[in-house]
Amino acid sequence: MIWRKEIKLINKNEYLLSTGKTISPHQGVIGLTESSDYLSICDGYDGHFQVEGDEDYEGFDDNWNCLTKEEAIEVANYMSDLWKDFANKLHEKEIK
Repeated sequence: MIWRKEIKLINKNEYLLSTGKTISPHQGVIGLTESSDYLSICDGYDGHFQVEGDEDYEGFDDNWNCLTKEEAIEVANYMSDLWKDFANKLHEKEIK
């Protein structure tokens, strides 16, 4: 899958984005939550990633939890691919 070539799992808690930024979500978990008016990328416990253009984006590019729109798309596509792989393995009964 093409998106997997861009983001790399460094270890169980750390990912390297194609931009060179490293993100370290709690326990390596990246989630997505939906509120009444927008979606938010969660970092595994009680935090979230700020995405450029969001209302709460404070714009510190060097902050680990701030993502550009392109980085957020990269993370979203990576996680989407993982969920698809998980579903396919369930269909094939290969979950271990």
